[in-house]
Amino acid sequence: MRTWALLSILAVLTPLAASAATAGDGEELRKRWWPKSYDEFATLAANRRLTAEDLGAYNYLPPGKYTIDNPLVITGREAVFLHGIDRMETSLVPLNRGQPLLIVRNNAYISIAGLRFTGFRGRDGVNLRVEGDGEQMLDVQDSFFEGGSVELEAPGNTRLQGNFFNGLARVGAQIVQDHPDSTLTIVGGNITNSGVDGGSDIRSYAHVWTRSGLLKIVGTGVQRTRGLADFRIDSAPPVGYEHQIINVRSEGERGLVGKPSAFVFVPPTTDQVDISIVNSAGAWDVSGEGRSFFANYAGQGRLRLIGNSSDRGVGRAVNFSAGQRFKAVGIANTTRAPWRPSEDLESSRLIFSHERYAAKHDNPVPGQRAYKEIEAIGDSQALFDNDPLDIAIPEPLVRPRFNSAPEGMRSVIDFGAVANDEVDDSPAFAKAFRASNRIYIPAGDYRLGEPIRWNDSKRGRIHPVGGALIGHGSQTTRLIGSGGTLFSTQGLAYAHIQGLRFVDRSAGATVVSLENDPKIGHATQSNHFYDIAIEGGQTALGLGQLSRQQCSENLFVDFTVRDANTAVSVGSFNALANIFYRVSIAQTATAFGQHGKLKGGSWTVLNGAFSNISKEIFRIQAASNGIWFAHGLQAKNTTLIRSGANGAPINLFVNQSDLEAIAIDYRAGGGVILNRSWAKPLVATLRAPHADAYLINIDSETDMRLPTDLDDRFAIENY
Repeated sequence: MRTWALLSILAVLTPLAASAATAGDGEELRKRWWPKSYDEFATLAANRRLTAEDLGAYNYLPPGKYTIDNPLVITGREAVFLHGIDRMETSLVPLNRGQPLLIVRNNAYISIAGLRFTGFRGRDGVNLRVEGDGEQMLDVQDSFFEGGSVELEAPGNTRLQGNFFNGLARVGAQIVQDHPDSTLTIVGGNITNSGVDGGSDIRSYAHVWTRSGLLKIVGTGVQRTRGLADFRIDSAPPVGYEHQIINVRSEGERGLVGKPSAFVFVPPTTDQVDISIVNSAGAWDVSGEGRSFFANYAGQGRLRLIGNSSDRGVGRAVNFSAGQRFKAVGIANTTRAPWRPSEDLESSRLIFSHERYAAKHDNPVPGQRAYKEIEAIGDSQALFDNDPLDIAIPEPLVRPRFNSAPEGMRSVIDFGAVANDEVDDSPAFAKAFRASNRIYIPAGDYRLGEPIRWNDSKRGRIHPVGGALIGHGSQTTRLIGSGGTLFSTQGLAYAHIQGLRFVDRSAGATVVSLENDPKIGHATQSNHFYDIAIEGGQTALGLGQLSRQQCSENLFVDFTVRDANTAVSVGSFNALANIFYRVSIAQTATAFGQHGKLKGGSWTVLNGAFSNISKEIFRIQAASNGIWFAHGLQAKNTTLIRSGANGAPINLFVNQSDLEAIAIDYRAGGGVILNRSWAKPLVATLRAPHADAYLINIDSETDMRLPTDLDDRFAIENY
């Protein structure tokens, strides 16, 4: 194993805050208490009033409405698990709307999954508050928070993974962090003020407000800010650390025409607020062309902008007013509007501009440079002076195994399916999905002559959003097709899929198809896939291959593909902020590729092992604010990225990866950044006929072999 691959693994054990609450301690706590299966959980009665006295260590909440004479206070426990399986139908509802719904205080470990926090109708409701003097570890995953805030006011580590937050413009911030010894890590999910497009205006609003503590955000989607900024950071991180915002895609409109907004806001402070914004992108057109900022910074510290892209609405990357200790440095950033980096940055390299929406650069005018470098100033080595860009990614949160159908789910066996025979079980599966939105499939092999159609708008949306499709495990529950798509949906949202293996080796098939109709469809978004394997097919997993619908913010944890032509095919430019977390892909031509005429989307790939990839890991033809982030890749004897030959700004950031005998075939705008990675030998084919482009090595070990006639539009930088 190479040096940087080892660092990638050790990063999980690296302390994230200058306190005893370290990532390493967190992993040990989680391992100590984590159950092997839901057999260890006590099932609570549904549709009841819930009190703290009802809760043991392991609590399964079947779908239903749980009223709470709030606040419900969980205090002084070693570990408490509150898990549901259908986050849209398992609701915690307050009786007292002037009090927090749930308070956790001085507990060692709390795990929350698959629940809906809802019911606040007025301003400033609090769905969840963490308080107390003792360090606490809180994991929240796959849950839905509505109309209220999450407040973190105690020392310790909080992980938020794959959650959906909709504040409905009723709170000043949906996530508030306010303890100097707290570490908040947000991975995936979505934060929005959906449904309030009619001009709501919370002037001090931010989706996430870090008053104190350490903040890290990875691969999250944000929309409808309706206030100052997506993220507000008021104070310095612990000594020796920096706040990090990585691969976040924003549509942060304020909602009132002409009111400027920002991606990140730092108010006036004498604190040394050090922030790195990496490979993030957004468009803020409602504010008015050129009225918004990527960063509105008034602290005294360092702001690093690396590999970011902005489109409509952003006039300047940085707006600042600060003392002489302020330093803003940037490299490989893109803005659509005319902008002079020397107005804002102490040093800058490779600042690019493009004049049209990126997705329209598929057929550039010959000789036109739609994407070009506009200015270079200062010494960009200041980006990394005595301070490498250390991006540590924790291991994913998982879900325990289901050995049988829990309360609130129906088994396909009840509808006539029989495992391990040669009979077509499609009729039984169709009956099951007509009867219920929550289906369990026991261990065994099931033959399917017709695809599973779940919330397929071509057949009518027969169920509300949410639901669950659960198998015993990807090693034991197999769905076997005989010539076509095995799973199809047009409009599945907020659902949970776990523990299944899809097998169909027919040529030309898309085995699992999410949003694949060019004419009809609802947004397929914010679904969670755990322990999923796919074997065979022309395409194993299709995300918005033909549809313009969203197909965004889907989370895949422990995702395996074998023997497909393309493992993951992405079409829609609205297929944004999808995360693949702990991935294994083998015996494919292309691991991640774009499909057909609809080319776009953005992906985050964390901890991926690739073997026998005959063509490329990433095939990217065009971009919609194109940002792709990859961490912890293990691959050899293949091409890392093959781009289209156009002016689209494609930005791929590769972090702490081990790449042996790797190639890069790059012909578009934007470029590739390798950070703290090992890539030997690296053979690069670099041509940029319609744009300027870059290849950047940051603290990486590479043995780069360049073409003798290197295109002069390509910049090669080493730091």
